[in-house]
Amino acid sequence: MHRRRILLLVIVMIGGFTAISARLVWLQGFQWRHYHLEAESYHRRVWSDPAPRGMISDRNGQPISLDEPAHQIVYALDDLEKVRWACRRVRREIIRDRSGSEFPYDAESLWDSLESLRASLRPQFGFSEDLGRHLWLSRLPSPAAASLARAVRSRPQSYPGIVVLETAGEVWIDPGDLFAGEIAVRKIERRLGLAPGALFDRVWAKYQTVQDKLIPKDRREEIYRYLEHLLVDNVPSDLVQEIVTQPEHYPGLRVREGSRRLFQGPPGIAGLVGRVGSRRERDEKAWSEAREPIVDRMRFRNLMPLRVLEDRAHHSQDLVGHDGLERRFEEELRGRSGGTLWIVDHRQNPRGDPLDIEAPQPGTDLTLTLDLDLCRYLGELTATRDPYAASILVADCRTGELLGWESYPAAVPQVFRNKDEYNRLRELNRGHFFDRPANYAMDPGSTFKALVAIAALEEGVITADEKITCEGLYDPATPGRLRCNNHAPYLDLDLEEALMRSCNVYFYRVGGDRLGISKMDEWARRAGFWQPVDCGVGSEAVGVSPRSSAQSVAIGRTFTTTPLQMLRFTTIVANRGRDPGLTLVFGAGGTPLPTFQAKASTWETVISGMERAAHDPKGTAAKAQYGLRKFDCAVKTGTAGIAASQKFEEKIEERWRSVVHGQPVERNRAWLIGFAPAENPLISFVIGLERVEGHGGEECAPIAAKILEWLAVERGLDFRLPEEKN
Repeated sequence: MHRRRILLLVIVMIGGFTAISARLVWLQGFQWRHYHLEAESYHRRVWSDPAPRGMISDRNGQPISLDEPAHQIVYALDDLEKVRWACRRVRREIIRDRSGSEFPYDAESLWDSLESLRASLRPQFGFSEDLGRHLWLSRLPSPAAASLARAVRSRPQSYPGIVVLETAGEVWIDPGDLFAGEIAVRKIERRLGLAPGALFDRVWAKYQTVQDKLIPKDRREEIYRYLEHLLVDNVPSDLVQEIVTQPEHYPGLRVREGSRRLFQGPPGIAGLVGRVGSRRERDEKAWSEAREPIVDRMRFRNLMPLRVLEDRAHHSQDLVGHDGLERRFEEELRGRSGGTLWIVDHRQNPRGDPLDIEAPQPGTDLTLTLDLDLCRYLGELTATRDPYAASILVADCRTGELLGWESYPAAVPQVFRNKDEYNRLRELNRGHFFDRPANYAMDPGSTFKALVAIAALEEGVITADEKITCEGLYDPATPGRLRCNNHAPYLDLDLEEALMRSCNVYFYRVGGDRLGISKMDEWARRAGFWQPVDCGVGSEAVGVSPRSSAQSVAIGRTFTTTPLQMLRFTTIVANRGRDPGLTLVFGAGGTPLPTFQAKASTWETVISGMERAAHDPKGTAAKAQYGLRKFDCAVKTGTAGIAASQKFEEKIEERWRSVVHGQPVERNRAWLIGFAPAENPLISFVIGLERVEGHGGEECAPIAAKILEWLAVERGLDFRLPEEKN
């Protein structure tokens, strides 16, 4: 009994050993080439992924600019378009041993013959799954055919779709394999309802770049072998699913979790926030100087190098800030690239599950001090009046936080995706893509008289109760210049009344005759004029300081300043000399100026004159129809005419007249600066309108009244006078 069991066990063991030996002999002796080639075609590959940018939001958490998830189809040229390289390999093998007979094709002719065959088959690409086999070359000499056949057998992945009939001396192609990349792209064109060639023409243009000998070889190598290029953005989910589940039908293509930047704020802050786009030459130069690599140009076998480089690495498909806050805070907003390690076959199709994943890290969110609802309301107010251009700013006097920002006209970043609309707005040349409050410096007109009044009192060149007679002009000998048309002539005015009525002659004599340019320049610089406000904006103009004509400087002419600088000055006046430092981004506070030293009586006199400008019936902003009388506020108006001799201004006006309104427009720049309430103020504001018909009070005071009303209703900041509340 035991012998039988032992004998049976021995027989089983011998049979098993024989089967294993036979299998090993079969694999090693007959199938080794197949498995060797298959093992050679599989390799590890890291696909790096761009990171989403941080979100920009307002003080209440409302998103302004954020990344919107979007699937993208990307490709690498060496995976997608291998035809020319396969053609070159074929020619190399054919001419390796010619045995005395000349091969009839040079390199370009051979390539042209293959392209001609491709062109004849192209109408079927993306429609027919089985394209059959097609004869390419015939009558090859036996040594050439044998050499090519050996190469194809040993390295089939280098000769996709190439079939050699050695005995017949013929080379056939399988289009479904050799032209698999183009077929996949054409299939996507059809699925998306695009015109034939809409996508592949982009691929071909990129491919032609690789053939351009004027481009450095290392750059061409990078474009062909390393970079992934965007083919389709915002891919429909059904197509995503098909590509992911059937990668063998889309060789050389892959789906990537991408994003696109979405601006959700009102147009008036679009220039402030800025836009993003693809990297530019200057970005790459800066990265190179800082030794910050572009990771998708590198080849890794694992994710460890990516993890080491993540803090200073970039991705070629990263969105980069081009201007505004997007560029100013690029380092904070940009994320950190991630990657996935796969096993892929010779057609770059992933096999199995990923071996390792390093998820992209989004950038840091940015919170602005702006109130988005207020910004929208400012935009609505401005659009209703539709001036040629406008700037409106509102700030919290106590903290310096900017609450409202309006640049008009403006265009949202999405316009850059619409070529026709972009060209139309550029043709108008009204500054739709320009942030006016921070970057457009212009003469402030009579708003500058508040600064001249402070300087005159502090320098002792006048007292608050000294009166000066205004006859309507500065010098009777030159009646055509230095006039005052802001009130009836022959009035005796003290400083408060001069501010209230905005008397030019008063300030010609006080600022021009008694102070002089140097003193006005000195006091203006103490208040921050012609210096960056440094509140966090992406770029900022500083304006041009005065150089001549003291009388003109005294009424705010012959020099320029920005609305943002005017807001800083207004906030200093509201706080009786203290500058809290204007701030646009939480965590990046503005730099305050040193305390603007002035006597309490000086502040009392100047602010009283500004209060009377809004409440005294003779004040420049006090007409009942303006609506400011009912609010506890202090304001100063300004009107600056635009010189008719300025050719650039004439050119702009001509375009504005013919394209927009069909009629001439006036040449005034209207200003209004102010704060509310007059005592213990909470907010300061600046309004500047360009090319309007009326003066500062007429054009800007109604806007200021509506802003104060909105703040009372929507934010509970009730600035109405006690008698108006009852």
